[in-house]
Amino acid sequence: MHEKFFPKQLVIGWVASTLLVIGILFIVLNTIENTILNKTNLYTKFMDARVLSARIEAHMATDNWEDGLQERAISWQQETGKINGVRILKLSGAKVIVSTLEKDKERGGTYRLERKNVEHKRLYDQAKLIKSNYQSNRNSENLSEDKEIFFDQQKASTWIYLPLVNDKKFYGVLEIDLINSSEALASDGVLNTSRFYVLFVILLSVLLFPVFVYFYQKKIPYVSQRFINLSVVFTYLGLSIVVYSFFSDYTSKLYVAQSDFLTVLHNERAEELSFVKESLSSARNYIAINEYGKYLFSSSSIYPQMQAIDVGNISEKSFFINSYIAILLVGLGWVVFVTCDYASRTWQALKEHRQAYLYTAPAIIGMLLLVFFPFLYGLSLAFTNTTLLNESAPYAERWIGFDNFYAILLGFDLFETTNDGYNINYDNFYWTLFITICWTLLNVAIGVTVGLALALALNAPDLRFKAIYRVILILPWAIPNYVTSLVWKGMFHQQFGVINQIIQLFGSEPIAWFDSVFYAFITGIATNSWLSFPFMMVVILGGLQSIPADMYEAAKVEGASRWQQFRYITLPSLKPTLIPAVIISIVWTFNMFNIIFLVSGGEPAGANDILITKAYREAFEKYQYGYASAYSFVILAILLMYGIIQNKVSKATEANT
Repeated sequence: MHEKFFPKQLVIGWVASTLLVIGILFIVLNTIENTILNKTNLYTKFMDARVLSARIEAHMATDNWEDGLQERAISWQQETGKINGVRILKLSGAKVIVSTLEKDKERGGTYRLERKNVEHKRLYDQAKLIKSNYQSNRNSENLSEDKEIFFDQQKASTWIYLPLVNDKKFYGVLEIDLINSSEALASDGVLNTSRFYVLFVILLSVLLFPVFVYFYQKKIPYVSQRFINLSVVFTYLGLSIVVYSFFSDYTSKLYVAQSDFLTVLHNERAEELSFVKESLSSARNYIAINEYGKYLFSSSSIYPQMQAIDVGNISEKSFFINSYIAILLVGLGWVVFVTCDYASRTWQALKEHRQAYLYTAPAIIGMLLLVFFPFLYGLSLAFTNTTLLNESAPYAERWIGFDNFYAILLGFDLFETTNDGYNINYDNFYWTLFITICWTLLNVAIGVTVGLALALALNAPDLRFKAIYRVILILPWAIPNYVTSLVWKGMFHQQFGVINQIIQLFGSEPIAWFDSVFYAFITGIATNSWLSFPFMMVVILGGLQSIPADMYEAAKVEGASRWQQFRYITLPSLKPTLIPAVIISIVWTFNMFNIIFLVSGGEPAGANDILITKAYREAFEKYQYGYASAYSFVILAILLMYGIIQNKVSKATEANT
């Protein structure tokens, strides 16, 4: 029987697994609780504010309604008990006619706005914006899309700004300072259940640990290190599954509590808000919260039973489940890292080589901030439907999983049926991929061919003025490529371009270079070929000069021709130099943004866009940030696969034999 002892990895791994499960539980549950509570409390404030604005709008229908409004506002504020103060701005004349705010008591609640006062200017600008949006929405045939109600959430309170409408005419703005509270769902006792879950997990882990150690020391004659590692990993997974079952039950109860609360809230407000239906146009007679988080007047036939915020919608639940799984996997990796002694080895390496790590720390930090953080942020966007309109919405609301990747890779609508027959869908991913591949292969082939020919010429021993030729031939690469791109674009101009001028000298008609898919493609090929051959020429020339002259002399003695010398000596000797240069050139050309964007602009109709320019247009012209991010990672995956395959086939990293 082996010696009784507590293995270090076992203890550390078990403690790490327990703490990680608890940490994951807190992270996910707090995210859900905060999301639901914030939305529910915000919606509650919204309803309270709308009730008050509805009362004021109803009172506006009476004669001399401004008289006694200050006292009524104070009475409504005391009745509600959730309001710090209200202020009513009459836009005509820029005058505050009612204010119950503490800071306005000295003014009696009535005063004109001062131009030099920053707060007054902000309030007036807010009122003008609400009026503009209100009028824009009423004049639009479509569903309202401009904000008419604004929120400013602060630590202690939430400021809400609503329009006041009298007989369908914009009168002014109601500003309400509402007290922040989180009592909406706490009364149901749901929020305290997470504490029970945490205690249960701790108790379960504490009970299981001595049981396992007992069997380890008493009952099992031999236990391998692998068995210890697996036991900790399975303990972590088992605890995580138990926690997930509680997590699922907890979220369901929280969603039910939220739904019940909003149902009661709607029923309480419905009767008092019912008259608003008469004061608003029949096309837009209730206030709702749309998917972009804007608070609008919108059309609905179910007024006044306003729609609740669907906190428990499918996409949000999917987001929480996926978040739990992602954090769980990260935690599993940490448990394995600690349990399998990798953590101690890493620590020993850091201690032993601390000076080297200290020297490289600035570069590592720079890489983390400038490369890895943007990379991970872009990856997170790829799983959302983030656009310009919803970028400020919570991440859970924008989560759509792999839908962007499905839309890109499974979109096989390459041809569109029109009245004129079949047309190519130039927005299709596979058309753009085809253009990108053709663009890359042709450019690299031309660059390598021209560069090799010029390098062979410059390497000739009897060539005079080599230095001058090298300087002249390197100029296209030395000049910034955006300058060259704009010059070539001007050369391809249909009316004033020098290329069409030369064509007309021979009696031909000028070509509309950017109106045809083929000709527009040629403009990019010509420009990029001009830019790419100097790089290949320099690389190949360096490789040629490294080939020993003895090899050529021996070949001449054996009677080898120039072609045989080139085939059996030059090309094999250039392989270690040429293949990496070709790989780099392919990657550069595949992502050559400037040429396509500045010369042809992807014309006509985006037919000559390559993948990188298409991703740019999706992000900064269509503002589909999530889709563009997924597009970018598809490009990255293609280049990674190419690099791996090319490296294995060409064996470019192996020494020349």
